[in-house]
Amino acid sequence: MLYTTFRKAHEGGACASSYKKYAKHVGGIRKFGKDTPVPITEILDVLGVDDAYWCLYSTIEPRSEAQYVILEMDAYFLRHKTETKLELLGATELLRGLLTSHIEH
Repeated sequence: MLYTTFRKAHEGGACASSYKKYAKHVGGIRKFGKDTPVPITEILDVLGVDDAYWCLYSTIEPRSEAQYVILEMDAYFLRHKTETKLELLGATELLRGLLTSHIEH
């Protein structure tokens, strides 16, 4: 599993609307904690595939651990250049599968 934090997301330049939406979801940043690990799968569930994909660049694990997932998602997006509902569902399920079966590559 890969994780991010509010601090990592902020340092990485997270989109303000997504940052605020997730903060509201967890009851506020002060209550939740800036450095509390957040599973990327939870970002996927709450904010969607675009924000979860973006979070792969702001994980608490070294970039090398997220690189395999990033490459697989990039390949998917190259094959599916339009964003139909089915393709987004496919991207969501692919990302969820990659994250839940994450093994160091």
